[in-house]
Amino acid sequence: MNSDLQQLTLVFPDELEGAVLDALGTIAPEQPYTLLHATGHGRDFAAASSRERVRGQVGRRVLWVVAAPASIEPLLAALRERIHSRDLVWWRAPVAAFGDFS
Repeated sequence: MNSDLQQLTLVFPDELEGAVLDALGTIAPEQPYTLLHATGHGRDFAAASSRERVRGQVGRRVLWVVAAPASIEPLLAALRERIHSRDLVWWRAPVAAFGDFS
């Protein structure tokens, strides 16, 4: 396991995409990330559209950041200060290996 890196996963509704990306751009403008459009089944369907209710899934964004552990906690703290939503959820996981094919 490469203890020098962790993966931070953020999952949030489509409507928070702008706020999350703006905050990330302000907090850590050089930090690479991957953003996926996804669907999911969360805790609350109160804000779901009719189509989402029928499908049983709501639109979500999944954002992955791979970084040193020391930079993830300040990033989470800054996001907490800027975005107040129980619909923005996160978790951290160790990265076993990381590289490219150059």
